Amino acid sequence: MNYVDPLGLNPAHLLAYALTLSSRTDLTDIKKLALMMNFAKSDNNNICGAINDLADVLTGGIPTIREKSPYYIGYKAFGATGFKKEYADSGNQVRHFVGSLVTGYYRGFTIGVSMVYANEYRGNQPLSGSDVNLGVEGVDMGANINKIKNWGETIQQRLAAP
Repeated sequence: MNYVDPLGLNPAHLLAYALTLSSRTDLTDIKKLALMMNFAKSDNNNICGAINDLADVLTGGIPTIREKSPYYIGYKAFGATGFKKEYADSGNQVRHFVGSLVTGYYRGFTIGVSMVYANEYRGNQPLSGSDVNLGVEGVDMGANINKIKNWGETIQQRLAAP
């Protein structure tokens, strides 16, 4: 018997693709992100389904919808290779970008950016500039995703190091 997601989504396809990409050493993490974005879009007949699949697989779920996704690939699957310096750090910037993209899609630009700053605030420690910069880019793309035809190409143009 096949599992049928109550939300009408099937992130298993994206998870299988992400697992394949995560082990490829010939691709940068930004290229893997671009490929996964295009795959999610082509595997869904609507933008909302693609956004939800990306959230499930690359961030672990969407708070208030499904916080602990059984499809989550894990934090160590991706890193920050290929990102411009202003967006790169030692963490999983693929996950960080997708989380911000989802926030922008569901909350819009203004609230989304506020949420990025709230998420990055660490008491008396300075904000992570690369995480804030990447978060703002993700929120902007998420808030405007309906206007973007080729998601992967846009990500590479905006976020990839030359």
